Amino acid sequence: MTLSPEQLAQRGEFGASDMPVVVNGNQHQRNTMCRIKQGLEPPEDFTWNWDVQRGAHDEPLARRFCEHDLGYALTRVGEVVRHAPPFDFLTCTLDGFDPVREATVEFKNAWSFEYASKWYAPQAEAQRTILGVRRAFLMISVMGHKPVEYEVPQDRRFHDICFERLAAMKICVDTMILPHPVEPIAPPEQWRSVDLVHEDTNYKQEMLDHLEIWSATKPFSDQHAQAAVSAKSLVPNDVGRLRFNSILILRDKRGHLSIRESA
Repeated sequence: MTLSPEQLAQRGEFGASDMPVVVNGNQHQRNTMCRIKQGLEPPEDFTWNWDVQRGAHDEPLARRFCEHDLGYALTRVGEVVRHAPPFDFLTCTLDGFDPVREATVEFKNAWSFEYASKWYAPQAEAQRTILGVRRAFLMISVMGHKPVEYEVPQDRRFHDICFERLAAMKICVDTMILPHPVEPIAPPEQWRSVDLVHEDTNYKQEMLDHLEIWSATKPFSDQHAQAAVSAKSLVPNDVGRLRFNSILILRDKRGHLSIRESA
């Protein structure tokens, strides 16, 4: 269950359901959302959007099956919750709340479990943050099958990127400009592994050049770092400035030492 685009546009706010586009949308999607929030375009009419209407129709059934499997009822269905400042322009309308696991629950229909778990993860992260709970679940029904539970992993970096992009989008709306392009992000458990020995990428050769330099200079870098630590350990506590030719060791007001080479 989500706030309608009309409600969101009229209130000039963002809903958790906007987060997938805010965080992972392509530039056309992000520009369109921004223009709708700015009032420059009318919100999309979902009256005859099959996917949206089917999701609304199937949600009560999916919730009943979820409650049957859990053995208890979900609570706070349809409740609208607002984020605390400075993100008090962000709200969510709950599909349900798991009172035992203290988790948000969001129901989704999708053609791919992998796609849905990645695309809707920012929405679940927003719901989790708004309610101040540790856990967030997506109940994903793929091609009409019984929903499968997916817990969005809690990760500080993922959270920070989601809300940095939301804050940037809000600035764009308030200042009547369009957002910059962003690279899609995924929850940590969906990160890929790349082996450049066996795989070709469009950045392979440039990456290999940098890695070869890093490998060749690492022993000297380690030696350089250790020499700095050893030198600073010999500076008496009452010395605030030590010089040798162009090399300076300085002590700041907190007593921390730094070493540098002057011009």
